[in-house]
Amino acid sequence: FEEDSDSVEKIVFSSVLADTVTSDSSKKFASKIAAKIGLSGSYGAWGASSLSGAAEMSLSSLTTSKYKQFRMDKVIRAHHSRMTLHALEPHKILSKQAKRFLLHRSPSRIQRTFGDFYATEVGLG
Repeated sequence: FEEDSDSVEKIVFSSVLADTVTSDSSKKFASKIAAKIGLSGSYGAWGASSLSGAAEMSLSSLTTSKYKQFRMDKVIRAHHSRMTLHALEPHKILSKQAKRFLLHRSPSRIQRTFGDFYATEVGLG
């Protein structure tokens, strides 16, 4: 979208969020991360079970059979502004490049590039 459009509101603010996740097994780690980001098993390939496999690989890279494992991840997110789209007809404020892409590419290419959903709000940081 064109950033200078009247349909896009930019709010400037400062926000810092810190979160710590600790675990002593890949299953506990995956469960805690899934709970924090709101995933459940109903999301197919992107559910908690896929996180368990990724966590297992991550933890196994730290593993030797003689030692007990403990994992602590600290995630810090800083935002300085938020942009929100208020357009009732967002297709009218697309950039020329986006219009050209959407008009001349196949639906599968559009889906691969942009995904299944579009954002109406973006946190910048």
